[in-house]
Amino acid sequence: MLNCETLRGAGKLFLRVSRLLRDYRLILLFALVFNFSLQADAENLNSDSSQATLKAEQESLLQQITGKVANDSQGAAQVVWEALRSGALPEEQIIPLVQRSDQLQIALCKICAELELGNLKTGNANSDLQQSINKLGLAQCQTELEHLRKLYSDAKSFQGKEDAVAVVALRDFTKSDLEKKFLEEEITVFISQLARKNIEKSQSNIALRQLAEIDLAYRSESVFSIASSAIETTLANLEGQEFWPFADEKVKGLVEQLEASNPQATQSLLAIFTWRVFAALKNQDSEAARQAFDQILLRRPDPSEDNAKLRFELALNAKGPELRAFARSRIDELKLAHQLNYLMRLRLLFSGFYGMFFPVILTLALLIAISSLILPGMGIKFPVFQYLKKIIPEKTIPGYLRPRDGVDEYSRLLHQFGLDDAATDDEIKQQYRRFVKEYHPDTNPDPARVEQFIKLKATYEKILAMRKNRFGN
Repeated sequence: MLNCETLRGAGKLFLRVSRLLRDYRLILLFALVFNFSLQADAENLNSDSSQATLKAEQESLLQQITGKVANDSQGAAQVVWEALRSGALPEEQIIPLVQRSDQLQIALCKICAELELGNLKTGNANSDLQQSINKLGLAQCQTELEHLRKLYSDAKSFQGKEDAVAVVALRDFTKSDLEKKFLEEEITVFISQLARKNIEKSQSNIALRQLAEIDLAYRSESVFSIASSAIETTLANLEGQEFWPFADEKVKGLVEQLEASNPQATQSLLAIFTWRVFAALKNQDSEAARQAFDQILLRRPDPSEDNAKLRFELALNAKGPELRAFARSRIDELKLAHQLNYLMRLRLLFSGFYGMFFPVILTLALLIAISSLILPGMGIKFPVFQYLKKIIPEKTIPGYLRPRDGVDEYSRLLHQFGLDDAATDDEIKQQYRRFVKEYHPDTNPDPARVEQFIKLKATYEKILAMRKNRFGN
């Protein structure tokens, strides 16, 4: 490169020569040479400046990577990957840096795994990714990618067979957070679709168990919506369920989450557990009845009138020693809460809740009492009635009951009046007025007729008294 003094001396020399020779083309030639020289100097200056800038940028990237490796290895790996793909850093600078840091290698493997998972989902093979892995010498990363491909292939294969158990079992084979995230997303989508199919088949109990396998972090509103449909289907088809899903701890957790987001589901669950209590009573399953009752109390705490009614109905339907013991505990709770009235106690007594001795004795006594009053009048005699006739004094029961000898006094008195049992009040009064006209002492002073009138009047008064006892006023 020529400096300014040299160019100034050369310019003076060319000017003198051109004047002596009177040839000014030498001046033009000098100008061209001078221009070319300036352009070459400018290019050299630009080249030196670009190289300096590139070197400064590379040093900045290296410092950035070195500074992030300890605290943010994933961020450092992202910078390394971008620099490698864009050529911002030469490979001879990147490779030693990667080989010296285990954290950086692990972070780079995560980036490669994410890229490979994206390729698997789109079905595209990326040879550049494999070349970059080979350049960086990430042998461990190659092993992880092979495991990821195997996991992806198995998950899709089991989903095609609708094998939910096998898909969920793949959780035990995940090694990285990326694989876990991918698998949980696949499980959520797959089980949601499978649960919808089972609900359409009225197999809501299976659907609930399947939905319970979805990880807590992935239970979205869509999952809870499917669970609500499963519960409503269960309520509509309680007798058709092959097994009881709500004893499973995972299902309980799912239902609790559902109730927190959808309070309406609680009412459906109360109806389901109430049915479960009585179904368990029918099947003599005291443990199932106890569990279902506890679930009801969790959702509808005491004091509650509905819970009181449930306890009472449970006691009326309990059979067997274990269920009776469970029912007695529930009745004791009613007593402590002062919710057991006398009518309820009487019903429990006759139902045999306190034992069959009292119902049998009361029933026999009632049958004997009714039979002793009705059967003798029908001409049916039993030794027991003969014995009762001896110990019970002869007595006419006022009104409509027969005397012990089987004769109806009310009918006899009506017959004396010339009337039958179906006589009305008006007919009795008219008959009495006719007797008054015929036998009254004012119209007929005959002593015999007077005595007959007195008897007829007494009979009339007895008839009125008996009708009052029979029919009221």
